[in-house]
Amino acid sequence: MNGNTAKKIEFQAENTAVKNEKYLDPKKWHKQDTTWALSLFGTAIGAGVLFLPINAGSGGLLSLLLITL
Repeated sequence: MNGNTAKKIEFQAENTAVKNEKYLDPKKWHKQDTTWALSLFGTAIGAGVLFLPINAGSGGLLSLLLITL
């Protein structure tokens, strides 16, 4: 072996350091949290709207209305 495999790798911390300033505080509510909450709510409503006609078609509209009440 010629010694090339055991070279010392220089590590420069200033180039690879991640600054904490660009991350938001995880304990506070942010715009991204609101976006996620609305997206999940929309997904739930969309799934309900999708399966409502399927449920009405399989069990009948009257049974669906009775279960809803």
